[in-house]
Amino acid sequence: MVIDNNINYRNEEMILKENKLVQNELDKLYDDIKITLFSTLNVIKDKDDLVYKLQSLKDADKYIDYLYVGYKDKSFYITDNEPIPSSYDPRTRDWYKYWEGKTDWLGNEVYVTDMYLDATNKTKMITMSIPIIKNKKLEGVIGADVVLDSLAKDLEGIKIFSKGFVVLTDKKGVILSSRDKNLVGKDINKTNLLKSKGYIVKKVENKNLGFTIYSFIFENDLVAFNKKNK
Repeated sequence: MVIDNNINYRNEEMILKENKLVQNELDKLYDDIKITLFSTLNVIKDKDDLVYKLQSLKDADKYIDYLYVGYKDKSFYITDNEPIPSSYDPRTRDWYKYWEGKTDWLGNEVYVTDMYLDATNKTKMITMSIPIIKNKKLEGVIGADVVLDSLAKDLEGIKIFSKGFVVLTDKKGVILSSRDKNLVGKDINKTNLLKSKGYIVKKVENKNLGFTIYSFIFENDLVAFNKKNK
């Protein structure tokens, strides 16, 4: 196995085709959630019927499981009539804590957590959030829980030539999508994937989400393709 970020085959464009499709799907997810978060920022200026407003925005976005707002006074508003324990404090959560001290936010950054499994149904999730800044002070944070299962399922079916495949990992290298479902949730560097014999690996990062796309290309497929297209 060779990890090669500069494959010098004349069929480079074909090898990268699936990577580009994956990039497009990831960017679409990111852009959709970002739009919803910023739309939420606009509607929460008035707290009247806040949960109703959140629900309307959440229902319009197929990727979002929950949309919510946590404030510096510990108050918390969430969609879907989700019961929240009285002890719950949004300020202790990573999606909130990330923004503490970042009062110079200019609206050009969205925080993305690492992938995690939902405690109830074990679906693959990430949380994306943006701050609520007023007079250079953090007033609260808007968060969206994003379901990755449907995206992961789509990626599992991608085939490159006859035996090639795609693997997606999060920022820490944890596998989000793989044709071998037993590998999902594991660190790619602690599996045998990168030791796959007879494969060349093209590695590309999605900058918006911080995910990495690994394209595993079977070397014999490349040889056969190049012979056929001489």
